[in-house]
Amino acid sequence: MESHDVYVWGSNKFGCLGLGHFENQKLPVPVESVQTTDLVISKVACGGKHMVLVTQENEFYTAGSNDSGQLGLPTDVSIPFVRSSLVGDG
Repeated sequence: MESHDVYVWGSNKFGCLGLGHFENQKLPVPVESVQTTDLVISKVACGGKHMVLVTQENEFYTAGSNDSGQLGLPTDVSIPFVRSSLVGDG
């Protein structure tokens, strides 16, 4: 496993594992949308219904429920994985 690989498991009710589907995972599985790219993940934040990945290039990727705006999107949706706008430096 390389340092920028991201593995997830557990409840995926809202697509919060970023796997592109809503099926629960009993064992660790790689987030393939991250592994199949040159993205280097520098930070991970997880909540009860969402996940945020931040790259070294300060792009952020979100997955899961946006019922309280936790994905930073303007709509109340559950999304299995989406690339969002740039994060400011610092």
